[in-house]
Amino acid sequence: MIVRPLLRRGVCLTAHPDGCAERVRRDIARAAAAPSAAGPSVALVVGSSSGLGLAARIYAA
Repeated sequence: MIVRPLLRRGVCLTAHPDGCAERVRRDIARAAAAPSAAGPSVALVVGSSSGLGLAARIYAA
């Protein structure tokens, strides 16, 4: 599959699905290896359609 980059205001709007999946796996492994931070036990994730919610969800887990 060929995915051409499409950038808008510094945000990449296209990504290869396999690369995206690998990035999420790496982010989850990195978050799991980090020491736990004292914080709330419940989190409301808003804005997941922009990708920022995914990062917040991985961190909150």
